[in-house]
Amino acid sequence: MKEGRQGSAEFEVNAYKAKYKDLKDAFGDNLPKYYIHYILAGKSEGRTISQASISIYQGSIGNRTYTATWTPINYTINYDLNGGTVAVSNPTSYNIETPTFALNNPIRLGYVFAGWTGSNGTTPQKNVSIYKGSTGNKFYKANWTAADVGYTVNHYVMDINGNYPSTPTKTERLSGFTDTSVTAKD
Repeated sequence: MKEGRQGSAEFEVNAYKAKYKDLKDAFGDNLPKYYIHYILAGKSEGRTISQASISIYQGSIGNRTYTATWTPINYTINYDLNGGTVAVSNPTSYNIETPTFALNNPIRLGYVFAGWTGSNGTTPQKNVSIYKGSTGNKFYKANWTAADVGYTVNHYVMDINGNYPSTPTKTERLSGFTDTSVTAKD
């Protein structure tokens, strides 16, 4: 049986019974089993209900309509920016009804963002979304690679009087990777 087939908050047992042949084959005319199935299907979809039982007394007659009111479960989202910052903060919680959203990628001086790892797996991904209907707490860690950054070396040569000029005698434009060291040439 495929759970959660009826998306409406209004639940009418006879319509539910008539709509799904496999349920009719499984439950026959045992109406309370249809109600239990409907409640449990909602639970498996990450919803909670404040009243999970309904009594139908023997000898009751007439149509009955029941309304199930579900409260979505809220889940947390934690981030490790690993030294980075985001211009627009990412959400820290969501539920099954939250519209699909993409994570905002961070920036870090001297580094290139390689992607997020965590709840999306161990391979860094730059485009990560949490889709409507998702469940469970999430964790994402920012991964970085050192950037090839340019830098300038200004050389000043002292004159015979021990003074340095106000402008460099020679200028070199070099590059290297963040978190690496360089040795000056003689």
